[in-house]
Amino acid sequence: MMLVLPKQQTYHILKNTNFINNPNIRNQMEKDFIKRYNVIAKKYHLPDYDYIDSEFEIYSLEEEKYILRAIRDRIVSKIDDYVKILEDILYPDSSSYSSIYETRVLNDEDKDKILRLHQKLMILLRTALYVSVDNEDQDTAKFITEVCSQWDSFKPQLKDTADKLKKAWESETFESENINYLG
Repeated sequence: MMLVLPKQQTYHILKNTNFINNPNIRNQMEKDFIKRYNVIAKKYHLPDYDYIDSEFEIYSLEEEKYILRAIRDRIVSKIDDYVKILEDILYPDSSSYSSIYETRVLNDEDKDKILRLHQKLMILLRTALYVSVDNEDQDTAKFITEVCSQWDSFKPQLKDTADKLKKAWESETFESENINYLG
């Protein structure tokens, strides 16, 4: 008697073996995932696979049983990374030289823009928290669509902030600072 497993179980077993290194199997898994995503995308009017994959790297979620939840979690992880960076700028840790330095190089207008962006990202994080309580597919899909509709509008300010911080570090000579290493 032959045991036939559903695709998710088969992939889970494959994940824990060397079969996953086989390019043919890997390629087929990716194609199957894209098909699964497209079915869900059509049902819930989600963004195009290529867009959401390029922004949130969902290609590695092919083994997930709950695709929408996994995508939501991937999005939340990326937003949370940016929120932590922005919080370091807005509320510097007094024990972190880089945090204090970066706060000093930004003017009040920059910090005000960062604060508004931080607020928008926090609203998305709290929306994800709310949606995760019941884990309803419709609500999760709405969250994913909402984030994707706003995501490109956040990128210019994130890039501008990152560029200002990078340039500040590039121009720093540390000659004017009285730095004592206390480690």
